[in-house]
Amino acid sequence: MDAMTQPDPDPRVRPGERVRAFRAVEALLRLQRIVRDYFPNEDMESVTVFLTVAAGSVSVVDRSEEAHEILTRQPLPAEWFRPISGRAVAASCSLPRETVRRRLDHLVEAGLIEKVEGASP
Repeated sequence: MDAMTQPDPDPRVRPGERVRAFRAVEALLRLQRIVRDYFPNEDMESVTVFLTVAAGSVSVVDRSEEAHEILTRQPLPAEWFRPISGRAVAASCSLPRETVRRRLDHLVEAGLIEKVEGASP
């Protein structure tokens, strides 16, 4: 195919879907740059584990109008946070449990997360 020949449109792709996909990729790349700026010394596995812990520890927020109201005014108070197990983190981000354990230990040592005694490993 030369540079001037256009491929036949794929009938499975709905109108506007390619534009939405392009915008989604741009948004993901912008987020990746923001994450890299915020965590300049961390590898992507550690960042993935950190973000999984952050999302999992406040998952109740998604189902709570009260939490939404609080978030419009201030950060969530500590009582809204719930521990998340290393096993749940590993399952959520599809990383081996041992990798997640090492990354969690690193994040605790770096002061980015707190280990809750008595929580599941």
